[in-house]
Amino acid sequence: PPPPLSRTRAFSPPSVLNYHFNEIRVSLPNFTSGAKDLLKYFSPSQQGIPSPGLTHSFKSPSRFARNLYVDQRATSMICCGPSRKREEENWTDHPLHYDPWVMYHDGVNKRMGEFEIGLKTLKKTLDVNDLYSKDYALWMVTNLSEFWGYLALTISNQQSREEKLFFPIVEEKKLLPESIYTSHKKINNLGDDVGGLLKALRNSLIESLAHEEEYKGLPNENELNTMRTLDHVFSKFKDSISSHFEEEHKVILYMRETLRYSQIGRIEREEVLTTLKWFEIGNLLHDHDVHVRKRWAKSHALPIGGKKGVLSSARQYDKQVAVLLDQITDSNFVLKKNTELKMRKLGKKTHKLPFHL
Repeated sequence: PPPPLSRTRAFSPPSVLNYHFNEIRVSLPNFTSGAKDLLKYFSPSQQGIPSPGLTHSFKSPSRFARNLYVDQRATSMICCGPSRKREEENWTDHPLHYDPWVMYHDGVNKRMGEFEIGLKTLKKTLDVNDLYSKDYALWMVTNLSEFWGYLALTISNQQSREEKLFFPIVEEKKLLPESIYTSHKKINNLGDDVGGLLKALRNSLIESLAHEEEYKGLPNENELNTMRTLDHVFSKFKDSISSHFEEEHKVILYMRETLRYSQIGRIEREEVLTTLKWFEIGNLLHDHDVHVRKRWAKSHALPIGGKKGVLSSARQYDKQVAVLLDQITDSNFVLKKNTELKMRKLGKKTHKLPFHL
């Protein structure tokens, strides 16, 4: 018989599969001559040694190799239960376009494009300057303001994770430019300004509607000035975050070139997925079909809620957040909404529409 197989000899090169049992680790090749060599030293009766949860014989070298471990108290190889560790994942298993950081960039860029369309529609409504249009503008500002609250919080949370979790790892190998940090502060400040201007415009419209006779037929300069300022500040916000995303994309590519996925994947599972809010997940997945959502949910299941939690968060975002802008850009809904507001002004009954106000 061959000499006893020691723990040292049980280890194989890193390219082969790794298995462990009761803190004892062994690496064995799969479908290779190494597995066959091991198998020939065991008789059929030995190959079928009963163990917890395992009573059948191994019928192939690969099956046998996947069910071995080194007994800490013995020098021979004996059979055990199924392997508990799979092959180590790498970046090829996680395409760039499904990277959570890249999907965050894509989602925010598309949300800003939709928000800009909403602002243009609001500006046209304010230029009409009658009481009916003010009612309609108030509804639009309310939707835009609530939507912006979700978007600004999504951006702020992501920036905090970047500075706390990812930038320090990258800076162990490469010094990041100072601009990538200062951009975060600038973007947050501009985001606060946009939110403040939306709130100010909403309050001004409420004031106008509370004094209908005083403002009837007269342009409200305060509202028009606020709208112009809002347009200007949002344009600066959009330019700042677009250039910042270009900087961060270079960081993402550098991470994928120099760091192992196991290192970044562990952070995603233990630090990122545990802190993601439902509207942040919705921002990632809103523009993708159900097949992509399921695929992404399978590889990024939440610690609490799992795959179903991811899909549920995406649906909630569609119904509660995305709809705020969809209503503004949907011409059919806009026509129904405008008609309802006019009928309400005239004191006529209308069928209630499912809008958020």
